[in-house]
Amino acid sequence: MSLQKFRTDRSGNVAIIFALTITAIISMLGLAIDFQRSVSAEQNVQSALDNSTLAAVRLMQDASKTPAEIKTYAETMFAQNIKGANANLNCPTPTVTVDVKAGKARADVSCHLPTTLASLFSIQQVKVTQTSTSSVNITNLDLAMMLDVSGSMSGQKIKDLQDAAKNAIDILI
Repeated sequence: MSLQKFRTDRSGNVAIIFALTITAIISMLGLAIDFQRSVSAEQNVQSALDNSTLAAVRLMQDASKTPAEIKTYAETMFAQNIKGANANLNCPTPTVTVDVKAGKARADVSCHLPTTLASLFSIQQVKVTQTSTSSVNITNLDLAMMLDVSGSMSGQKIKDLQDAAKNAIDILI
């Protein structure tokens, strides 16, 4: 093949253009997959943190629990929840702050998610940082009920009144 004929021949252009564009498309697809994985990981971490802080403030209602016990319980809850997420996350123990007097619990964590195809572009991992704060208003509740137990409430009426009073106590306290 002469140089002049080679220069004017266009029969292989589609293959070259296809090879160049398919490389870019696969690269973008790989980055999109890793981006979706990181969004899912953020949701899993946030859910696990929320569960741990909610469990901590729920445990604060038990006056016999110390702040250290509540903190340990929140850390354990996070570990169990993040383990169940099955997201290939590398998460350390979260930093949990418990303020029993204010009825607040806060948890912070920074996890790392290894990438798949983004590692081809020297992005080895994605950092996922989340924070959760929960609070509970712990108050002493006094409940007073005035019930009619006169003769007009005899029979089924007094039984219905007793059931209603028990249900009200269960709901309020």
